[in-house]
Amino acid sequence: MPGKRKLLALVLLCLLVPASYGASSTSSSTTSYDDINFPQWSRDLRRTEIITFGSLPFVTIWATVAYSAYEDGECRNPLNKSSDGLSTSDQKHIMQIAAISCIGLGLTDLAYTLIRRSVTKHRRLRKMRPDAIVISPVSREEEQQAPEGSPLRDPRQKPRADIPQDYLQGGIESAVF
Repeated sequence: MPGKRKLLALVLLCLLVPASYGASSTSSSTTSYDDINFPQWSRDLRRTEIITFGSLPFVTIWATVAYSAYEDGECRNPLNKSSDGLSTSDQKHIMQIAAISCIGLGLTDLAYTLIRRSVTKHRRLRKMRPDAIVISPVSREEEQQAPEGSPLRDPRQKPRADIPQDYLQGGIESAVF
């Protein structure tokens, strides 16, 4: 069993270390705690951790009720100390079910938060976009009525820009690129 203990210690270390980043900061009267100081992934990880560990007591109670209903066919009160106790293997199963359920709750909330933020960001970007460009075809009559040298007459011909002669001093040769 030493391998399982090391694995459990590593998992707990990975879950608890991000929580300690904000706790060790020094506080002074001029510095205030603000979420702006932390990157978004850190805040998301902290929220997931809070939801996972915060739901553990409640999920454990409901897992005990569901487990006893499934195994014994009756719902036991998990808070009643005078009732028959659960065996050690039953307690292990209940804790495993509760832990997996809590991790599932935390990851579900994380996925929901990330998806919601992405959708909101795309909506905001879509609103910032200029109106769609409308391309209307040119009829044959408009093409024939266009003046000579117009791009409407020959679409392969690029329009010539009227650039003043003094645009570049000394011409294109003296331009620095």
